[in-house]
Amino acid sequence: KKWKIDMSIPGMQSHEQLIAQFSEAVKNHPNTLFVACHFINCSYDLSIVGRLLDEYSNLYVDMSARFGETASIPRYMKKFYTRYADRILYGTDNGMSAEMYETTFRILETDDEHFYVPDYHYHWYYSGFDLPDEVLRKIYRENFIRIMK
Repeated sequence: KKWKIDMSIPGMQSHEQLIAQFSEAVKNHPNTLFVACHFINCSYDLSIVGRLLDEYSNLYVDMSARFGETASIPRYMKKFYTRYADRILYGTDNGMSAEMYETTFRILETDDEHFYVPDYHYHWYYSGFDLPDEVLRKIYRENFIRIMK
């Protein structure tokens, strides 16, 4: 016998419904630039983010606070960041300490493997994405400047 647990709450949309609703808004407003924070809360399946980026040229994403989910898959992330380098923005909501910036820069810029950051809200190891300088320039600065004009 298969068990299925119904996690829905009456009157509350599912995550899939929210993504579909967001997608419709982006589609219906092609002259509006959208920046979806936190990889649209789809870091568990970045193919969703990729599909939306492929579909809508007016959509950008930021990476805020999603290193816990993504720093365990560095080779995939390097490909993802490289493919969508023109549409990803650097962002964080993990405070403004020097250690936080050092950690995020280490993840994005180095090929360091299996390092642990005890105060970074997760309990597993990280690995760096080793992103090329061209990609880093875009996500740190150039994309922001382009969309703010």
